Amino acid sequence: MSRFAWIKPLLRKEWIQNRLLFVVTFLLLSLYPTLSGLLYWFGMAYEDRTLTGWARALEKMLLHNDGSTLTFLGIFLIPTIAIRLIGDERQEHTLQFLVALPISRTQIALVKYIAGLLFVWITVLANLLFVVIMTELIPAAYQIGDAFRWHVATGMVLTALYSLGFLCATVTGRRMAAYLLTALVLFFPKLLAALMLNLWWSDAEPSAVMHFNDWTDRLSLHVYLFKVSGNLHEGTTFALTAVMALISAALLTFSLALFRRNQLERSGYAIIFTSK
Repeated sequence: MSRFAWIKPLLRKEWIQNRLLFVVTFLLLSLYPTLSGLLYWFGMAYEDRTLTGWARALEKMLLHNDGSTLTFLGIFLIPTIAIRLIGDERQEHTLQFLVALPISRTQIALVKYIAGLLFVWITVLANLLFVVIMTELIPAAYQIGDAFRWHVATGMVLTALYSLGFLCATVTGRRMAAYLLTALVLFFPKLLAALMLNLWWSDAEPSAVMHFNDWTDRLSLHVYLFKVSGNLHEGTTFALTAVMALISAALLTFSLALFRRNQLERSGYAIIFTSK
């Protein structure tokens, strides 16, 4: 038997347990461009539409990062996937089943991470496939390379956001606490910047304020979603994806370390990083 034979049944278990969450989130993230594009296409025959408007909309999305649900819904929905994958185990009392399996806690955590990661990239690639098909149907001002760079870079930032949510859920062990911790980590740099600029630096030079805002942007993971663009130079896109990959790897490594350190209770309820 393969040493990785445990992955498939655990992934199947994650799918069965969370399939409604996956499907609903996929539909929400794909509202634009995929689902709205299909509705636009079907409506052309009845409303005398042309594909020109849709071509411009896709151009704005890919070259100027304007309007995609992968971006502005992904900030909230992708960490939610990670938090639910861990937090629901406590609520639905399924930890006993996981603990009874002849696998380690690290393997359990790793499969959960892989399940969510697969969802992220299936969603990204499905939307990429739709946009690529559209390049063959409409006279667009963007190229397939623009679509590829935008989706890959966006997918890597979403992966980092997913990894952050996974770590926060591992640390807290409870869904609400994980939501609050994730929001704090994501938005704290900008909240701190707003507080400092309003209370202490209200008379600061505009150039200093701009520099400070740029610095806090670099510390705000979600801001990078809005920096993604098909107009980015290939080297810049590669640097962004490499940084997001390193952040994701670091967050995952920390999460797995917390699972390994956890002292497991007899009941199986302490598989996450809390005593109760």
